[in-house]
Amino acid sequence: MNALRLSLIITLGMSLAGCSQHWRDADPGVDGDQVDAMLDESLTAVTQIADNNSAQDSESFKSLASDPNTTIFFAESNSEMGEPKNLVPFFDLLFLGTQGTSQYGGDVILEPITKARVFFLDRANEDGSNENAMLLDLIVGDRRILKIFFSDPSAPSYFENGEFVSQMASSDGAQIVIRSFDVDDDALQSVIQLKVYDFDENGDESLAGKITTLVAFGN
Repeated sequence: MNALRLSLIITLGMSLAGCSQHWRDADPGVDGDQVDAMLDESLTAVTQIADNNSAQDSESFKSLASDPNTTIFFAESNSEMGEPKNLVPFFDLLFLGTQGTSQYGGDVILEPITKARVFFLDRANEDGSNENAMLLDLIVGDRRILKIFFSDPSAPSYFENGEFVSQMASSDGAQIVIRSFDVDDDALQSVIQLKVYDFDENGDESLAGKITTLVAFGN
């Protein structure tokens, strides 16, 4: 873990000390139809990425989102949900893989996130497992970054000791782990916080940041 990330983890941890992780309340300021429209717009933008997998990723995400058993969790900055620095306080964007590196040759994007949308999908399967996907739609400097992650079929998401855990990967090989304590038995609550972990050089989980508030919308 680099010194910059460690310093930011300490600072963020101190700023969030004393905040409950188990019961949250939030007003997204939008209704389900507006969320659906924003999701369609973000997925259309994904298909315009010059990538062989982008169209397939978009279709797979849309298919899961349209399933009547799927809950769509939504967050958007520059709204009632807060500013990007509070809604998506990531220490860096290296967990996005190549999209998290600077187009000017640097190791990491240093520009701040100026706008963020996040869609997190959760479908409970009959066998007790959960299927998940996440779409990040970020404006960073003069770039729009769109990234889709899907839960690993070989390692289904699960609930254990009051925590939700999902191992996820993107089609270009980026891997993350999502964790949340905002659970009620074996289900996510209607307002959740997600911690995002990537992996350090030793293969150990390393906290990359948080999506501090997402609100559930049913189909």
